[in-house]
Amino acid sequence: MRARPVKENYLISGYFVFFLIAASQIGVSSFYFQTLVAKEAGQDAWISILSMGLSLHIIVWMIYKMLGHPAKDLIDLHRILFGRILGNVISLLMVGYFFMRALDILQTYMGIIQVWVFPSLKTWEMALLLISMFYYIISGGFRALSGFCFFCRSDFHVIYVWFLFPHSVFSTR
Repeated sequence: MRARPVKENYLISGYFVFFLIAASQIGVSSFYFQTLVAKEAGQDAWISILSMGLSLHIIVWMIYKMLGHPAKDLIDLHRILFGRILGNVISLLMVGYFFMRALDILQTYMGIIQVWVFPSLKTWEMALLLISMFYYIISGGFRALSGFCFFCRSDFHVIYVWFLFPHSVFSTR
C-alpha cells in the first residue's frame, strides 16, 4: 500500500517541531514541580526521578512494540488486543484520563495567571477566556498550534532566566 503525500497545510518545518515537542513535554508544570517533588520526596527525590525515567523508557518501548501496525490507531489497537467491549472500555478510560488531565492543566494555567497577573479576576471568567483561546488555536489547525507552542516556549525561556537569578541585582552602570 502506497502512502499518500501529506498536504502542504499540515506540514511544519523542523524548527517548529522542536518547539512543539518541548511544549508538549515541559508545559506549565515546570513552574511548580520542584516544590511538589521536594515536599513529598525530600532528599530522596533522585530515586523517584530515576525510576520515572526507567519506567518511561519501558513504556515507550511497549508503545513501539504495540504500534507495529501503521494503519491502526490506539482505539483500534485496544479493540484488537482486548476485544470489542473491553477495548472500548479501555479507550473510554483513556479519553476520560486525557479530559481530566486537560482540566488539570487548565486549572494550573488559571492559577498561575490569577496569582501573577490578574488576582482580582474571577475563576469562571479566566476559564471562559482560556477555553475560548484554546478553541481558537486548535480550530486554526496544526500550523497555528505549532506557532502557539513556539511563542509559548520563547516566553518560558525568558521566565526561566528570571528564575535563575531571583535575588540578583544587576547594575545599569
